[in-house]
Amino acid sequence: MKVLKHLAGLLLGILMTFPLQAATMEEEIEHLLDFVEKSGCEFERNGSTYDSVEARAHIQRKYDYIKKRIKTTEDFIRYAASQSSMSGRKYHA
Repeated sequence: MKVLKHLAGLLLGILMTFPLQAATMEEEIEHLLDFVEKSGCEFERNGSTYDSVEARAHIQRKYDYIKKRIKTTEDFIRYAASQSSMSGRKYHA
């Protein structure tokens, strides 16, 4: 599968299509996680490829672990959904 631009850019683009006036941060994050899971894309993380269900589960675990530090949806994208905390390498879809 062809590698797309960084996952962070993809998620920010999706966020821009979500109706912000009625959405809480938690709703926006859930929307992004749902999109990742339903995308059917393969995600590359630290040199290994994962399906979209595994990608969502991984990002959810990271979010659950650092949730107290997350103040905005952009923080979620930056700290949980765009790169490896271990290696610093960007995620790709």
